[in-house]
Amino acid sequence: MFCFSVLNAAVFENFATLMGWYAYGRSLIMIGNVPITIPIIEYLVIYVTLRMLRHMSIPTWCKPFIVGFSEMLFDFTLDPVAVRMVYSTAEIPFRNWAMDLVH
Repeated sequence: MFCFSVLNAAVFENFATLMGWYAYGRSLIMIGNVPITIPIIEYLVIYVTLRMLRHMSIPTWCKPFIVGFSEMLFDFTLDPVAVRMVYSTAEIPFRNWAMDLVH
């Protein structure tokens, strides 16, 4: 599951950056144009949601939809925060992808 979610997220995020839809700043460990933290966060959301669903009496066919909704909800709540975050350290600006769209 880790390999699938990390590689899957990395492929789709890299596709979006190559298409020019948005861009990420540089990070210590990158998978193409995407910081490693993005696919890891995607994995953690999937993992935690599946662990929670394991203890609920929900039909199995509903679980993929709930996991997808959880990922979407996480993305919708994280993106507005990412838009407002801008860091500057030692005269080197560190920005997130949304700031690249503005500038």
